[in-house]
Amino acid sequence: MLFPRFASHMLCLGLALGTGYAIGQHAPERRDAAPVSDREDFAITPVSGQASAPPSDDVRAQLPSPLHAVTERPISRALHAAVGIRAGRSYGAGVLVSPQGHVLTVNHVLEPGTVPRVSVAGEAWQSAKVVSTDIAADLALLQIDAIPPAARPASLGSVTRCAPGDRVFTIGSPANMNFSVAQGGLAFVGRRFGRFRYLQTDLPIHPGNSGGPLFDEEGHVIGLMTFVLRHGPDLGFAIPIDYALSRLAGLERPSSSVFDSWARARNEALF
Repeated sequence: MLFPRFASHMLCLGLALGTGYAIGQHAPERRDAAPVSDREDFAITPVSGQASAPPSDDVRAQLPSPLHAVTERPISRALHAAVGIRAGRSYGAGVLVSPQGHVLTVNHVLEPGTVPRVSVAGEAWQSAKVVSTDIAADLALLQIDAIPPAARPASLGSVTRCAPGDRVFTIGSPANMNFSVAQGGLAFVGRRFGRFRYLQTDLPIHPGNSGGPLFDEEGHVIGLMTFVLRHGPDLGFAIPIDYALSRLAGLERPSSSVFDSWARARNEALF
């Protein structure tokens, strides 16, 4: 079947799908998205976080020397592409996806009327340009002018090669602690909420994980964390990277090296 197109079903923070909340939260209050799926017992709230007195997020000591890139662990390689994001009172995460400085994240991390600031690979914070947003799909594409020496674009994977039980990990900003790693497994590939499908994980997800890249065990990005169920923090869901890139490619083509290889993902059967 064709991968379902996201409709304008996301409200408030640009979200509204199942019984859950978005993992990108504004402070001091948390805005719950109105339930707009076909089941009234499902609703999503944000899980970004409050940007007050953040702890140190210097991960440069954790980043291996480029001389050892061949033997780096997948998580160590992924840290080179990890991005912390702050926008007004909101915070979350993202991932560097091109040598031109493009950062992929979720839209509800961005606070309207503010200029987002990002830290790539634990380097200095800098302002980012909002290249394009897709509120319905809860996606956003940013761009930075200066790529830090320690930064390297992420390797992109595909949900077509994922299966339940696969080991995965994510890098996010829970409780505003940027570049935090959580490991777990894929619980379901293509979990449906209303008309839409997501990657279901058992990762311990908390406010601030919104926009964080979901990696397979080899370190390839397979999704973006977007919401969790209210039943508990270990029911986290991610937008498949195939859909995210093909959706944004229709709005902006920032890098042929990133997007051209995903042309076939458009309107193809992913689940």
